[in-house]
Formats: sequence, C-alpha cells, structure tokens
Amino acid sequence: MLRSRMTARLRMLVLVGVGLVPVAVTAQSVKPPVAKPPIAKARNAGWVVPRTPDGHPDFQGNWSNGTMTPLERPAGMARALTPEQTVAMEKVRADTVEQLAKSSDPNRSAPPKGGDGSTGAAGNVGGYNYFWIDAGDRMAIVNGERRSSIIIEPANGRVP
Repeated sequence: MLRSRMTARLRMLVLVGVGLVPVAVTAQSVKPPVAKPPIAKARNAGWVVPRTPDGHPDFQGNWSNGTMTPLERPAGMARALTPEQTVAMEKVRADTVEQLAKSSDPNRSAPPKGGDGSTGAAGNVGGYNYFWIDAGDRMAIVNGERRSSIIIEPANGRVP
C-alpha cells in the first residue's frame, strides 16, 4: 500500500514535470524582437563597420592606443596643433626612441643601492627598457586635425 502510493506520487511528479518542460523551454526560447541599429558606413563606400550578432560594433582583434597625444591638453595650448608643432614633437619622440634603443654597455657598473635619485630606471632601480613601452610615435589625427589632447569636451581639453 505504501509502495503503491509512492509509485502513484512518482508518476504524478513525472507527469507534472514533463508537462512543465515545454513551458520552460518555450519561455526561454521566446525573445522580444530587437531592432538592429543601422549599419555605419565609412567614407570609403566599399567598407562597412563589422558588427557582432547583436548589432553592436565589433571591436575584437588587436589594436593599439599608443599615441603621443596626451589625455589632457596642456594649459595654453590650442585644440589643434600646427603642422610645424606636430613635426617638432614627433622628431623629439623619434630622437628619444633612437637614443633609448642603443645597446647598453655590458661593462657598466650596477646602479647604487636604493637608486641614484634620478628619474628613470637608474633612479628607480628597475623598470623596463624602452623596447617594452609603446608610447606612440605620432599625434592623433581626428577629422584632419592633429589634436593636442584626447579629451575635447569640455573645450579646455581637461578632465572636469
């Protein structure tokens, strides 16, 4: 008697469970329609911005944010740099990279314990050489302007 009641309960439980499975599956598979954003087109009519399956821009892949353009605009500097300013700044960077890329003297002495107090690897006793750092070699160009800062709003180019 006890066994038959347990069997009856088990059958009822299985029937109810099987009956609920389609409801659960249906509830999970029904999705409201999502309006896809329009596909952005570049100035080159043959290229279309790649999109993810849900319609957002696809930023996957390798990219670099290495740029000489600082986040904030130095005080007193205009939003856009002149070609002469840009050439001068990029030359200073190229000269710096060339200087720092030179081979080190293998017979040089070790830095003093605790560093020598200067800035850079000797003063900090450690750090990476310039081979591992990508600080960019060009100023950012946006809409044809060589920008003096990545921030353009507010108008002073500074973090509020």
